[in-house]
Amino acid sequence: MEDEFEPQIREPAAPDLLRRQTAIVLAVGVAGILLIGGVILGRETASSTTRTVTVAAAPKAQEPPAANNTTTPGVGTNSASTGAPTPAPIVVPTDATLQAGAKGASVIALQKALISLGYLAGATDGAYGAATARAVASFQTAKGLTADGVAGAKTLATINADQTSG
Repeated sequence: MEDEFEPQIREPAAPDLLRRQTAIVLAVGVAGILLIGGVILGRETASSTTRTVTVAAAPKAQEPPAANNTTTPGVGTNSASTGAPTPAPIVVPTDATLQAGAKGASVIALQKALISLGYLAGATDGAYGAATARAVASFQTAKGLTADGVAGAKTLATINADQTSG
């Protein structure tokens, strides 16, 4: 009866088979890590925003007129004599005080005017934030006004006058 039950003993797997199995397990593990890492990096990249900042150039000083009248057109002359169009001034409404937190068309007009005068860099966004307040305060300081960063009637009128006087 003892012969009826013979335990079966498995022989160890061939070393070549073990190497292949190990390589497969490692490859699957590495692929999983790369996949998870890519998803995490993808989420971080998608959630972050990219901001583009445009820096406005400082206004150019006009060249003085030539001493004699024998100039070549466009050389040593200002833009009025060359026929180049001069941009129209941006009229900022003076009927309301603009300050931090203000939004809308009046703020956009103010920002455009500050950009054209060289006090604000970047694009208009219609929101009176810290950058706009700093630009207004810089303008006020340059013009001898109270530099509080609030664009009241006097500041807005001075901005409008500055654009038309050049």
